[in-house]
Amino acid sequence: MEILQPLGLHRKRAKALVRLSEDYLAATTSAAQQQVVPTPAPAPAAPDEALDSPASWAASARAPVGSIPPTAPGPPPPFPPRVPPRRVPLQVPAASLHGVGVYAADAHAMFCEGLMGVAPRDHALRWWYAWAIERRESGRKQAAWRRHSLGEHE
Repeated sequence: MEILQPLGLHRKRAKALVRLSEDYLAATTSAAQQQVVPTPAPAPAAPDEALDSPASWAASARAPVGSIPPTAPGPPPPFPPRVPPRRVPLQVPAASLHGVGVYAADAHAMFCEGLMGVAPRDHALRWWYAWAIERRESGRKQAAWRRHSLGEHE
């Protein structure tokens, strides 16, 4: 709570944030535990490849700053491909979490769950929803027009 004190959130709001966080973790933890896949432990390095060996200390002590040590096998290996984090879905409705109101529940349904079937209850999200529906319909009309125009020229 010391982190939140300069923001003026160290009393009632801090307790609400902590409770929301605990509710969220409880709602996602059971699903996250089911998705955990154990990974094998990495093989230990061979003694001659160990970075903490006295031979590597001596070589690095003799080498000028910024130079490549003589034992370097070549360019460094490329970075492994970035794996996007897996999103763990909530096991309960977002509206049931402590402090989550209409706006947050509708925003979670639209942006996190991708539910666009029902107009949101919040007026600000209704504006975005109307824009998104109009944009989607405009894209469909343009695609239909392109298919139609390509079909006529064949």
